[in-house]
Amino acid sequence: MPAAAPPPAPRACFVISVRTPPPAGPKTHAMRSHDTTHRDDAALLIDWENLKYSLASRGRRPNLTALREAVQELGRVVIARAYADWEHAAHRATRDQSALYAAGIEPVYVPSRFSSALDGPVKNSVDVKIAADCVEICHTRPSIQIFILVTGDADLLHLAHALQPYGKRVVVIGTSWSTSSRWVECVDEVIHYDVEVDPLEPQPLPAPPDGLPDLDELFRILVGFVEEQGKTGRVPLLSYLGYRLRRRLPGFHPSHYGFLKLKDLIREAERRNLVQIRTVGMEDWVSLPDAGPFSEVADEGEEFSTAAASDRDESVPRSEEEEAVPVTGPRFSEAYGTAIAPDDLEMALRDLVITADEIARDERYHYMSLGFLKQCLYRKAVQPAELLPPTIRPGSPALRGMRSSRHLQCLIEEAQRRNWLVEGTPTRRLDPRTGSMSAVQTWVLNRQSPQVIQILEEVEVGSRPPR
Repeated sequence: MPAAAPPPAPRACFVISVRTPPPAGPKTHAMRSHDTTHRDDAALLIDWENLKYSLASRGRRPNLTALREAVQELGRVVIARAYADWEHAAHRATRDQSALYAAGIEPVYVPSRFSSALDGPVKNSVDVKIAADCVEICHTRPSIQIFILVTGDADLLHLAHALQPYGKRVVVIGTSWSTSSRWVECVDEVIHYDVEVDPLEPQPLPAPPDGLPDLDELFRILVGFVEEQGKTGRVPLLSYLGYRLRRRLPGFHPSHYGFLKLKDLIREAERRNLVQIRTVGMEDWVSLPDAGPFSEVADEGEEFSTAAASDRDESVPRSEEEEAVPVTGPRFSEAYGTAIAPDDLEMALRDLVITADEIARDERYHYMSLGFLKQCLYRKAVQPAELLPPTIRPGSPALRGMRSSRHLQCLIEEAQRRNWLVEGTPTRRLDPRTGSMSAVQTWVLNRQSPQVIQILEEVEVGSRPPR
């Protein structure tokens, strides 16, 4: 009987894993994973004018805290830029650049293009600059897999088509009323700023906490963090509290407590009178309810009207202790360094009263310090009248002759001696760069002074009461 044939050798077996593709169409915020153990690198590119003016049409301002929280859900942001014509008065007056720097977003200057002197600016080159930067990032930073474009402008549709063949994920954030519907067909995800990033009326999600402390205990921990910062004289950023909660409670996410975003959860704590949220410098800060009101820094280094933060003139020191000079005619001339005619002195004091009144009427400023008044006077002294906004009266020739900090200090002290400037209510200020709080003495015009009343009536700016 012939020997049986040996059994065949086992074949190599390969197991093919089939990954179910995600559903077609743009994903929504609720579909994102909250697992942060591995996140792709992302680039955040903001068409600042598109976002700012879209929100302004509905009476709103950008909230950088909310935007940062939303993009952190998408990936690890390693590049963040905001593009605009930063020389435009609308941006300089609101100090947007300073707020963006404080939030870790780099302002990129893109000048406007002009068609003619009559037509004015037709369009800036932001779209072109964003597209050029995206192409450069795509080829020089291969680790960046996600491009987050904050814009509603359909002019960048071609950019999305150019990035996707390289395996890049493209996400667009824009307002629901201005974002082009074409984006939905061309990108991986569309997020509406007013619905998912910073909604006016956030609606909590019905999801119970799982393996985490209950909501009351969570709020107790949250208040403890705020109190801890308050003991060091600081006010924490809302995003900082999120960081502390994630470190204290691994796996923490607001959705575990029925809220879409961290801000929604802290708003609930605010509703229970446990904390209060203040928006300063386009970012959200959290303090205890009994902390009292506080304002953004408005002091020696702060800018006035169209002055940008990068344009500060260091000839006016940010903080200098100068010897007080009791300013009367001859003493003023001695401190000024040269003889000054009485008429010139009165004219410069008139400029001071007008400037202090303009500051009081400007809703952007909650108080006036002497250093801030000096900075504003210096701007009027050196800036050409045609560059000042229409609501700001240019300085007189007498004021334009005072171009040093010493001159302006003497002028302010003379106004104090005449009782035209009087002490206001002390307040506290918040430095958005550090979160530190400090006391500051405010000053106001003495609107009971006959001389002040006369000056304001002459320039027709005293017809309505100050804020």
